[in-house]
Amino acid sequence: MKNVFYFASFILITSFFACQNNHESNKNQQVTSKKIEELKFDKFNFSAQFPSKPKQSKEVAETSEGKINLTMFIAENLEHYYFVSVSEMPADVIKASTAEQMYQKGKMSALQQYQNPVVLSEKNVSTGKYKGLEFEAEGTTESVNVYMKCRLFLVDNKLYQVFAFAQKKNAVKTDLNNFLNSFKILN
Repeated sequence: MKNVFYFASFILITSFFACQNNHESNKNQQVTSKKIEELKFDKFNFSAQFPSKPKQSKEVAETSEGKINLTMFIAENLEHYYFVSVSEMPADVIKASTAEQMYQKGKMSALQQYQNPVVLSEKNVSTGKYKGLEFEAEGTTESVNVYMKCRLFLVDNKLYQVFAFAQKKNAVKTDLNNFLNSFKILN
């Protein structure tokens, strides 16, 4: 069975190519996440500045760790894609792993979606009192060179995976960073 990290990464990559098909209809949009209002998702205990109203989807994934409730929020703005996944983890999974181990699994699963992935940087980050992991990477999928930046936070039984990515040639890193920096845990 797939683990939760693989499943969320698969959804992310699938969303990327679905959004690519909509690219031509969005040519007149400006690429910027500045001046975007903060959106609060009280039920999921986070806020972020998406560049457009995100599409929300829910999945119950049967994984090797057990049933995982995944809620995903996906938005795009031209060639930039913004994704937050909230995974409700079973208590035994939380007890069996440290936060760092979960972050590393999440990172490796995201990178497995790419051919010849390269980690450009990795560092510890925080949002409020919550510590997490950030990594920046490049890779190729379906002949598209992709740049991505991701932050992972474990809060109680919820794993937050916050991604911002774009085709490497079109990546406006300031916009991607603005989205990541806007992500907050609400409590």
